[in-house]
Amino acid sequence: MGTDRALAELVPVTQADEEGLRLIAVDELGQFGSVKPVVVLVDALDDDSTTVQRAAMLSLLELLTTASTEELELICGTVVDELARADIQATVPALLDIAADGTRRRYRQTAIWLLSRITGDRYRSEVIDCLLPAIDKPDEETAQLAEAVLPELRSPELEKRLRVYLSRERGSEEARSRAQAVLDEICDGSSGELVTTGVDYTYVDSPADYTNQHSSRD
Repeated sequence: MGTDRALAELVPVTQADEEGLRLIAVDELGQFGSVKPVVVLVDALDDDSTTVQRAAMLSLLELLTTASTEELELICGTVVDELARADIQATVPALLDIAADGTRRRYRQTAIWLLSRITGDRYRSEVIDCLLPAIDKPDEETAQLAEAVLPELRSPELEKRLRVYLSRERGSEEARSRAQAVLDEICDGSSGELVTTGVDYTYVDSPADYTNQHSSRD
């Protein structure tokens, strides 16, 4: 696996008539650890089978969470670019489901990162609904990641939701501090470092900022 020959053998199988064969193919493509299968996997998001669609999305997340340091930047950029051209109805809802899944932390964190990069106006409310509560997750890495990526969704709606969150004193003290930090970030017009509130924050250029650091705990 992982060779050009294996890729050449698997790509036609993603178009096979039998759903089971397509499922096996897209699942195997997630093990390549390189950018090569990305376009094929994004195309598989339009498969007639919802099972194959979900497997294709999970394989994309697997590529992102297991990529080497050398490949990561290229894979991240390619995945974001390719998902941006895909039908948003085949991408954002699937990522929302994975982000809400508490059983696969690495995938959940990568899905959260992707949602902040590819969400347009159509699903902005749903993504805010997903990410805002995540700042109060018991999983500290996921909570910090949600805080770090929320500014990517900057909009009047996000500002309003944050102010409501703070005025109603929702969440823990740490969650309210995170909400205030996000509000400061989106309202002051800066695009640099996040405002800190006593916690060591990391700017998230890729999902590996958290998944690679904490994968040993999964």
